[in-house]
Amino acid sequence: MYKRQAMTPGFLLQVIPSILEKEGLVNLLLPSYILSIFTYILLPLVGANIGYKLATVLASTTTLITGVLTFTIFPYAVLMFAPFSLSLTAVVPRYLISKGERTENLRIAQNIGSTSGIIIPVLFAINPETSEYFLSICSLISILI
Repeated sequence: MYKRQAMTPGFLLQVIPSILEKEGLVNLLLPSYILSIFTYILLPLVGANIGYKLATVLASTTTLITGVLTFTIFPYAVLMFAPFSLSLTAVVPRYLISKGERTENLRIAQNIGSTSGIIIPVLFAINPETSEYFLSICSLISILI
């Protein structure tokens, strides 16, 4: 059986504070993280009722749409992006288990996600002229590939 990888865009949340600071919207961070706690608990419960595959697809689609909005034209979308991007880690393993995959196969994906969480802020620190928006959009696109 081949190894599946599950990337989550939660590591992009490391650059959001600097983006929201430039927009004067740092006050959106606390509510978005509080919502993340509830979403992290509720998404697996919803997945148990509607199916983990559908829950994963809906959370991924919501994350993609709100992520693009957050990093381009509507920073208030972080109130949805943060909760759904973080809660993917609660539902993806359950979906893979329901398909007969072993959760050990997620180690590679989690390591890649962690590495990306380090690389993006470091790249910005090395070259501050590089827009966080550009790095974040590239990261979102790489998740789809």
